[in-house]
Amino acid sequence: PMMTLLGKLEESNFVERDGEYFRWVHDKIQEAALEMEEAQNPSFYFEVGITLLKGLSDDKLDVLLFAVTNLINKSNVHGRLEFAELNLRAAEKARHLSAFYNGASYAARAIQLLPNEKWKKHRDVALNAYIIGAEMEVATGNVDTAHEYCDVILKRDDYTALEKFRLYVVKLKILCFVQVKFREAVDFSLEVLKELGCKLVQNPVLLPIHAIRSLQKTIRLAK
Repeated sequence: PMMTLLGKLEESNFVERDGEYFRWVHDKIQEAALEMEEAQNPSFYFEVGITLLKGLSDDKLDVLLFAVTNLINKSNVHGRLEFAELNLRAAEKARHLSAFYNGASYAARAIQLLPNEKWKKHRDVALNAYIIGAEMEVATGNVDTAHEYCDVILKRDDYTALEKFRLYVVKLKILCFVQVKFREAVDFSLEVLKELGCKLVQNPVLLPIHAIRSLQKTIRLAK
């Protein structure tokens, strides 16, 4: 359907081919199209986004990932796993590009879109959404939101210490580099290492140093 529509638009000289893609032949035509009454309706953008999501190959979707995700996000849908996963994919791509503010926005939307049964049926998607959300919020300086995301997962008993590890790292970064609370960072490191089953020396003088070094080693091995 999409290719048929694009073909008709091309025949009418509204769009033109640019390699594998299409573009408006003139900015004024694009402006006129977007100013149409139907185009002002969020459901219009949503339908376009859905059409692209279902019609594009995975490789082409990756190229247009942000555009497709933004179109779908203009709707008010909730509790849709496929859209949560789409936003999570966009957040991961944004993180790779160091676009941390965009990554934080996509991760937040992914969390909003998680179904009610997320903890039972979609625990991996939920975990990744909160992890990436926390990492992106720290990167943008939104420490309070990062803490909220961390606490949601760290307070749950149905995730292992290893599954929670990246969130432990986020909290440690906040303690060390944002709040500059080194004593609390050491204590927190000791708690994390204990959760991970690591054995520590008993010398009280060397214990903080050993804790930091052990956690640094664990972080390197986890990457």
